[in-house]
Amino acid sequence: MERTPVGSRNIAEVGFDAATGTLQVVFRWVGTYEFVDVPREIFDGLTAEAVRGDGSGGDAVHGYFRAHVKGRYRFRRRRVVPVLS
Repeated sequence: MERTPVGSRNIAEVGFDAATGTLQVVFRWVGTYEFVDVPREIFDGLTAEAVRGDGSGGDAVHGYFRAHVKGRYRFRRRRVVPVLS
């Protein structure tokens, strides 16, 4: 799965597998999570926030994640190693 850097202080990268509806979110401090049965529009929204930005270091991406992903889709933790850069 290809991932796209999003420039958030909390989220390093996001990726999407259209065949399975899997959204992969790489958090800088807690590792990688995969959310299942996610519509493509959610991934598009995350990447649009990354491009648009909000002047606060990319936190619009994390806000979009909290509003549209967290608590709405089943997930699994894939990698425990955080991405600190």
